[in-house]
Amino acid sequence: MIRKFVDRSNWIRVTKFKDKTLKIKDKNFDGYIYGIYVEQANKKFEVSYGDENFLILDDGYTWIQIIPTSKHYTVTIMYNNEKEIVQWYIDITNMNGIDSDERIFYDDLYLDVVITKNRNVILINEDKINSALNNFVITSEQYKNAYREARDIMDKITKEGMEKIEVKSKKILDKFNFSFIISISLFSLIDLLFSQVLFL
Repeated sequence: MIRKFVDRSNWIRVTKFKDKTLKIKDKNFDGYIYGIYVEQANKKFEVSYGDENFLILDDGYTWIQIIPTSKHYTVTIMYNNEKEIVQWYIDITNMNGIDSDERIFYDDLYLDVVITKNRNVILINEDKINSALNNFVITSEQYKNAYREARDIMDKITKEGMEKIEVKSKKILDKFNFSFIISISLFSLIDLLFSQVLFL
């Protein structure tokens, strides 16, 4: 599997940005939140699902990634320069954590769940996880766990409803402060996360 790091300070797609990492530990949430505000992108980044194309990175876009340490996924919410949500991207992971160099990581199991701008829920990268299994990069148990986690998340999305998820996601952006000063907006964000982080 691939170990990925949350920090995007060396991201070649972006030339100028602000970013921030929060560590939150409470009885209801234990993990990290990483946000990056793109002041200047090298190139627009578009993705395609079927016949639909979606712009997910450009000047003025914000990505906020939620990494719960005790779960087997991360959630990245992508907002455009009008603060509209253009995509939710859920990486299915073997584990999330922090290494000896204090870098936040997740071990990617290739399978992903995407909620598009049009609010369609899609399971993607099945070819990648099948290839990883066939080439002994992951075990059959990890393969089964990845699909179990993805299906569980998709069920939770259906149960929660997109309207509620969207409202919570917009509140997260509204409360996230890219200044490095602890402020009331940060505490409001923490309160929000404790009580209702999306469908976690």
